[in-house]
Amino acid sequence: MPEKDTQVVTPIRKLVSVVGVIVTLVLAVGVPVGYGSVRYFDELELLEFKTGMNASQLGRYIYQNPKSWRDNFLRLRSVIAPASRVDHPLRQKIYDIDGNEVLEIVAKVAWPTNTARVPLFLSARKVGTLEVTSSMRHLMLELVFITLFFVAQGGLAFYTLRVLPLRVLDATIGNLQAAVRRAQVADRAKAEFLANMSHEIQIGRASCRERV
Repeated sequence: MPEKDTQVVTPIRKLVSVVGVIVTLVLAVGVPVGYGSVRYFDELELLEFKTGMNASQLGRYIYQNPKSWRDNFLRLRSVIAPASRVDHPLRQKIYDIDGNEVLEIVAKVAWPTNTARVPLFLSARKVGTLEVTSSMRHLMLELVFITLFFVAQGGLAFYTLRVLPLRVLDATIGNLQAAVRRAQVADRAKAEFLANMSHEIQIGRASCRERV
């Protein structure tokens, strides 16, 4: 490729490559990270909401039984147990003001987990803490699927935005170079033909002069 053509084509190739890489990174990395961040905070907000609802119910029970609320385990369990479903179990713990565990509802919570803590109050005085742990396994599996999908989309975008345009560019440049070479060959043939004609004419004139 001539040096002049190379100076023109190289920036175009770089621009196409940069655009392809940027779009690929956005699809393969940016979208899964953004989606995962939004879903994580949604799950955290939902867990905090559930914990707050349970803490509110516990607060009413503690208000009704300010002295004996720590002792009635069955009643405490019945207050907070409905929040834990079979398809989405929650591990819940109640601590008193000194940090001693009052009750634990044990549930099999798969890793990774997320935990929310809400204080328990009696007449604006803190008397304990409710701790709720939820599994984030479903979110992790969801992110794996989303990541694989968008990595594939990123690879397709890279092929579409970089490989194909560069192939078209190379083919176009090749056609142009072939056309230039054909034109140069035609020009040389034309120049040789004119030179031969001029030479034949000169020979013919010289021959005529000798005869005269």
